[in-house]
Amino acid sequence: MVVGLFDPILDGMDTLLAWISSGTKATIDANCEIQTADSPTVLVTNDGSLLSVIKVHGVSDLVGPEEFTKMHRGLMKTISPFMSSSGHTLQVVFGYSQEDVQEQIRENYAPTRESIKNLQLSLDDLVAERRAHLSKFCAAEQVYLVIWTKVESLTSEQKSKAQAKKNKETAKKNAPIFRYTQNILAAIPDLRDSHDSTVKSMVNNSASFGLKLELLEVHDAIKVIRNEVDKDFTDKNWRAVLPGDKIRPKLAKSFTGDIADITWPSISKQIFPRDGYNLAIDTTAVGDCVYGTVFIDLFPLEVQTFNALLSRLLTSTIPWRISFLIDSDGLSSVRMKKALSTILAFSSSQNRLIANGIELLEYIELNTDDSSVKLQVSLCTWAPRKDLDLLKVRTSILARAVEGWGSCDVSQVCGDPFEGYIATLPAVTSSSPATSTVAALSDTIKMLPLFRPTSPWEMGALLFRSPDGKLWPYQPGSPLQTTSIDLIYARPGSGKSVLSNAMNLALCLMGGLKRLPRVSIVDIGPSSSGLISLLKEALPPERRHEVAYHRMQMREEYSINPFDTQLGCRFPAPSERSFLVNFVTLLATPVGKDAPYDGLSDMIGLVVDEAYKLTADDGNPHIYTPTTDPEIDVILQDMSFVADQKTSWWEVVDALFIAGFVPEAMRAQRYAMPLISDLASICRSSAVEDLYGKITTPTGESLIAAFARMVSSSIREYPVLSRYTKFDITGARVVSLDLDEVAKAGGAQSDRQTAVMYMLARYVLTKEFYLNLGAVENAPEAYKSYHEN
Repeated sequence: MVVGLFDPILDGMDTLLAWISSGTKATIDANCEIQTADSPTVLVTNDGSLLSVIKVHGVSDLVGPEEFTKMHRGLMKTISPFMSSSGHTLQVVFGYSQEDVQEQIRENYAPTRESIKNLQLSLDDLVAERRAHLSKFCAAEQVYLVIWTKVESLTSEQKSKAQAKKNKETAKKNAPIFRYTQNILAAIPDLRDSHDSTVKSMVNNSASFGLKLELLEVHDAIKVIRNEVDKDFTDKNWRAVLPGDKIRPKLAKSFTGDIADITWPSISKQIFPRDGYNLAIDTTAVGDCVYGTVFIDLFPLEVQTFNALLSRLLTSTIPWRISFLIDSDGLSSVRMKKALSTILAFSSSQNRLIANGIELLEYIELNTDDSSVKLQVSLCTWAPRKDLDLLKVRTSILARAVEGWGSCDVSQVCGDPFEGYIATLPAVTSSSPATSTVAALSDTIKMLPLFRPTSPWEMGALLFRSPDGKLWPYQPGSPLQTTSIDLIYARPGSGKSVLSNAMNLALCLMGGLKRLPRVSIVDIGPSSSGLISLLKEALPPERRHEVAYHRMQMREEYSINPFDTQLGCRFPAPSERSFLVNFVTLLATPVGKDAPYDGLSDMIGLVVDEAYKLTADDGNPHIYTPTTDPEIDVILQDMSFVADQKTSWWEVVDALFIAGFVPEAMRAQRYAMPLISDLASICRSSAVEDLYGKITTPTGESLIAAFARMVSSSIREYPVLSRYTKFDITGARVVSLDLDEVAKAGGAQSDRQTAVMYMLARYVLTKEFYLNLGAVENAPEAYKSYHEN
């Protein structure tokens, strides 16, 4: 009973002590201004101000002087309107850590490892080696842009009305006092429209000049902050608890019976899972790390880009973070200084310089589109808690690098090192203990880390890197590209073939694959054989036929009949017919000439059509000859297939296909096709003679005779075209043809042979690429479902 009498007094003392701690920033809660969430992308601070966190991916274009000027001008037009009035704050935070890059590489290769598993490839060691090697040259980077719209952006009248309206709503809803949980009524509604328009303008306008920004959802934003605070204590699946999320009520330590004590837990408690404390005047400890801070006191005499600072720190490989805090209406903070320096100008030349500098900023603001802002810059580095000596070395390296960034003056002491550490975190606070200066917005933007390179791909099976070590994922064949052409040029021995093989391998390991993609390579030399060998050895033995490397030769075993059609099709698809006309036209073009004789292409189209009509079922099809393919003979015997002297190869194809012997049916169909050698006789048929028999060539012979002569010559010159197809890549999905022996240089005849071999290689490798339902609509009914599948 006696204890109960003192409960109100104890509650009052708790409130008083909490107020004193908050005022002196003696607790973590007092240093964290984030109170709750107001919308899917907006957070609320303790005083009702609104903030949003934007992830800066960077620029996907190559940034030269012209591109930098364009983006700088675009940012000026976007930022100036709201930074020219009071109550707006921007924070840009850049983090760099080589210690975290292995995790970033591992996350990038997660889809690749899944595809390796699906494809049954033994390439885990390759991914692990790439991860280990890349981590030596790269670092994890994060850039975040935070936009605050503060209560100060309202006029005094608007502020009074907003507060009165808020108090009325709070009283109407009989709102509780949120002592230990999130105050879900903290937001000032009058700020919402202004804040939303500012954020949308920033994100949308930036895209127009090539800067890629991503507005983070509030849960993602809190996760980002938590990772910056204590990454080692944060699981990758951790998620903040915010208004609207399901919660499991638990009693606060000082439960008062108020419903507010069992709602969504304090954000500061979620952001800071472990306590922090100061070890020395310039060192603070949070979690497993100790942090050293550096502050810019005197800003660069010569404004330099952020990359100049980054390049000074690349060789050291220290982890570090920098925060640029930019407040609007910078001149308002120096009005008193201007008045005093003007009055006391007679006493010191420095006072006159101060007054002149402020007058220059006023002139720029009044006569240009530029704005004056208040700028504060804080940096920090860290080390394991037990290694204070390492922290001192890293802090010294960081301080020296900043001092060389356009001749800055820096300090490491701010009074409260924990407050200095907090100032480097994104979105936690809008204040900083760093020395403030008034600067032109145009100069400030040049110093910001907003122009870092970025890739259009979030993940890729191939990881490139920028010259300064930023990861750049690349995924060939992704849905981001409707088509692509990669042109690689360099001196011999510079690695063109290695890069080409790496890109083709990345295509084969693209995330989400269930089977190998179709990859066709036409090569001069054995450059691609390494890729084929790698894939072949990585596949299980029973699937190694899916990749193949062949070195083409002018021999019978490499013969390819370009007249082959799709399984069961008596006539070619439109794309196949078009290729045949072009191919035969090339064969029938005189050596050294760029164009065929007049009328030749039209005649060849007719000859090709007649060749297929002749070998179709209702024409004069090729008769099945036993012993041509012993394996087929055995299968037909097992099927009890009875052949006679009039049985055609087409009948054999149909019987094999219906019985389920699809590969054998494909092989049998080769003997049912017309050959190029048949064209010499078909061109003399009455259908061709009637239309083209009277046309003569510049040599004096008839067009038909010239065509027959050149076709016969091609058959002699190119043995691979004179017979039925023996070169078999059926079932292979990744194929490389090396044309080194058949595509030679050295005269008109060699150029002709090279052109013929390239066309033939393109045909045999890619004829499956152009298949669609329309291409096989004329196929026999029995084969349509097969082709549709």
